[in-house]
Amino acid sequence: MVDPAELDRVEVLIEERFGLSCASWQRERLAAAIAGSRRRGDAAGGQVAPFEPSREELLALALELTVNETYFFRESTQLDALIEVALPERAGAGARHRPLRVLSAGCASGEEAYSVALAIRDRAPEVAERVSIHGMDLSGAAISHARRGVYAPWALRAVPERVRERYFRPEGPNFQLRDQHRVLVTFEQRNLFDPDGLLPPESLDIIFCRNVSIYFSERATRAAIARFSAALAPGGFLFLGHTETLRGLSDEFDMLLTHGAIYYRRKGHRQQGHRQQGSPEGSPPPAEPGRPDSWIEVIRQASERVAELTRQHGEVSGPEAPAARVAAQPPRSLVVTEPPQALEPPQALEPLRRLVAAERFEEGLARLRAMPKGASATPDAQLLEAVMLSGLGRIEEVERVCSRLLEGSEWHAGAHYLLGLCREHARDLGRAVSHYREAVRIDPGFAMAHMRAGLLARGAGDHLGARLELRQALAQLDRASAEHVLLFGGGFPRGVLQALCRADLGATKGGP
Repeated sequence: MVDPAELDRVEVLIEERFGLSCASWQRERLAAAIAGSRRRGDAAGGQVAPFEPSREELLALALELTVNETYFFRESTQLDALIEVALPERAGAGARHRPLRVLSAGCASGEEAYSVALAIRDRAPEVAERVSIHGMDLSGAAISHARRGVYAPWALRAVPERVRERYFRPEGPNFQLRDQHRVLVTFEQRNLFDPDGLLPPESLDIIFCRNVSIYFSERATRAAIARFSAALAPGGFLFLGHTETLRGLSDEFDMLLTHGAIYYRRKGHRQQGHRQQGSPEGSPPPAEPGRPDSWIEVIRQASERVAELTRQHGEVSGPEAPAARVAAQPPRSLVVTEPPQALEPPQALEPLRRLVAAERFEEGLARLRAMPKGASATPDAQLLEAVMLSGLGRIEEVERVCSRLLEGSEWHAGAHYLLGLCREHARDLGRAVSHYREAVRIDPGFAMAHMRAGLLARGAGDHLGARLELRQALAQLDRASAEHVLLFGGGFPRGVLQALCRADLGATKGGP
């Protein structure tokens, strides 16, 4: 049995050294690993020495908290954006024929890095010789696997047959990446939080770090993003996992939405003209008049709307006014207290809603907690508190507030939805789906619960279930109140959420 204080101390060591955060469900796993490797004292004295792990032991314990399962051409929409937007932009920036450098951070057993290499060689051969790709991961075993380049059929499940035949050869029941393609990528066992020098300033064009920060603490996530920002050249691109975001973490990037994928460009680049004005072949075409083709244009339009609203309300204004997601209509109740009816929220919460829209979560929490106890303890106020805590990434506090809400009323769709997000963060996907289903049972029109359930179904390979949920999400997003989008849309405007639903629906069409 591991003493809880000792377990806490090891968790702190792992977070400080590797940035990894131990979710509640992982503590038992970590405790078992500690019990199996800690140093014992004198058996005669019955004393157990405090566990003081070596660097190697601490690394082994840290790896107990991660999952390396991945596959080739995962999130293929991002590869489309890479080939058609990011790569042409970077190829046209700087000196002619300069090297283009790509990093796969947290590369696991190499599927992501090789996918990037094969996509470039297959679809952008004109720049392939300029591209160097480097993968790094904390796990030495994963790096050895990547260097061998031998993969089970399951890892190639999303690889088109023509690509598999061209780039792989059979090796027993598995597939070996052919040598001339395997040498396109170099690999290294490294800790992302090693001292400076790991990522020289402005040395990279593109970084992939997908489904890695879900394992990090908030502090570590901020540190990693700051390091990526410093390592990318101005105008360089960052690709995160589809559940990860820079919201509230960094203002060094512009968010882009093309090809049904969300990704980021480091600020400070010089935007080139369109192709007819001399930009590189493959640059995105001009947007149709009146139709935004990227997140930036959506944000600009939303910002103009918010400026008008803030002039009317006199609350959130000036240079801090963000691309908020508020419509000029009275908000509905935030809480479903019983299936057939809802309560009108008090006007005292209006300033807090505007702070949520402005993503000024810290200020909103301070104002909420300064309210009289009776006002701050209402279900609507507690839900706003949970939303603001979620925006700050304070997951355990979100869970506490939502659990308190459900103690007061089981008919609380919003609390179940936020608990589903918390369970996703903890990689407890079964319970996440249960919470989303409960949210939909209480409120069948809960668009975002349908959307999250659809994305999880797609990730699990349930294409039929994903299509059903995503179609429901699209239908309900058309009717969803501005309040619903504001609180549960993760900072995205309605149009972006609808575009993401359509993109994911398109990605499931080829499924069984």
